[in-house]
Amino acid sequence: MIRKIKVKAEKMEFICDECKAGVMRLIKAAPVVKANKTQPKLYRHYCTNCKCEAQFSVIYPAILYRESPFLMADLLKQASKESILKL
Repeated sequence: MIRKIKVKAEKMEFICDECKAGVMRLIKAAPVVKANKTQPKLYRHYCTNCKCEAQFSVIYPAILYRESPFLMADLLKQASKESILKL
């Protein structure tokens, strides 16, 4: 049986540094950038207002739970590892 429990979470958005009006969204078709093994992956985003682009190590918007970002990319990575183990 599944039990649901309400939790308090916050939506974390990145406001565009250029126009200060739009918020940054992931460019889904863009390749992930990783310069070397010591640097985090960078995801390309665009502004919903002025369309400028920027790269972040977090996919925005993100959900903040208990002061830590709840990152969908991390969940997907973990899920794919688990499904590989089941095969």
